[in-house]
Amino acid sequence: MNIIISPSKEMTTIDSQQPAIHLYNGLQFRYLRENLTNEDFSFLNQQLHIISAEHGLLRPLDEIGAYRRDFTEKGLYKKWNDQIYQALVKEGRTILNVASDEFSKTITRYATPEDHIVSVSFFERDSEGHLKKHSTISKKGRGQLVNFIARKRVTNLTDIKSFTDMGYQFSETESGPINWVFIRPKGA
Repeated sequence: MNIIISPSKEMTTIDSQQPAIHLYNGLQFRYLRENLTNEDFSFLNQQLHIISAEHGLLRPLDEIGAYRRDFTEKGLYKKWNDQIYQALVKEGRTILNVASDEFSKTITRYATPEDHIVSVSFFERDSEGHLKKHSTISKKGRGQLVNFIARKRVTNLTDIKSFTDMGYQFSETESGPINWVFIRPKGA
């Protein structure tokens, strides 16, 4: 199973090269890294891919320096074309997509019927039963899900449905075959 995730615009202030997983410092990456061991990071290095507008496809332990570039910059999708997708599918065609739309389309726009891509969404249910999705919930959820995968050594896509950190539950009724939905009660 390959996991794709977006980088964070927030980066550490250290000027030297360092592993990508430690360079990105946004909310998603802070939740992702929390209480992980060196063995957990080694496990993630085999499964997780960070989609970078600067570097293409990164592994968590790839050493890089701070940069400022994302796919809002004109011409970057054209520059990368299908290179990021091709690099990823060489690793396997079962893909868990926890990346933002901006970054995941470097993969999804080239997907073929041979690919099994499952995207994950995170929601809160308010007191009236309505589902709410906002960027903070999504960033925390994506980071915590990858943290769960590392701690539990998840290698089978269907095992992700057992994710319950932060009060989340997999919702069979809200999910589809390629979009899995996790919901938690507000304030959980």
